[in-house]
Amino acid sequence: MSPHVIRLRAPWQRAQHGEGQLWRRRFGRPTGLAAADRVTLVVEGLAAAAEVSLNGRRLGTAGPAAVLREFDVTGLLLARNELTLRTSAVIEPGGTGRPPCGVWLQIDAADRSAEG
Repeated sequence: MSPHVIRLRAPWQRAQHGEGQLWRRRFGRPTGLAAADRVTLVVEGLAAAAEVSLNGRRLGTAGPAAVLREFDVTGLLLARNELTLRTSAVIEPGGTGRPPCGVWLQIDAADRSAEG
């Protein structure tokens, strides 16, 4: 079964942060998740290095050295979530209210054929 993708497009908030920027987006926990489903946060195409955090917890870094970066957020999702990208340089947005890169959740469903 192919994964289900939820793109985190607009609305993102952007604020100056030192030499860089802080990008912030809030979103709800996807519905219908089974206990064995795996949820991955994917960040792709950042023009500058960024620290990636979910609900105040640092997940790691993404940026020019890694074209695509994945973070397992399965056990970290709350009913309401806040994702932040703290960039080391100023990056122009991809459009009004849009992030400076591709960001999405990828849900890999557990094999439910045995549930009968």
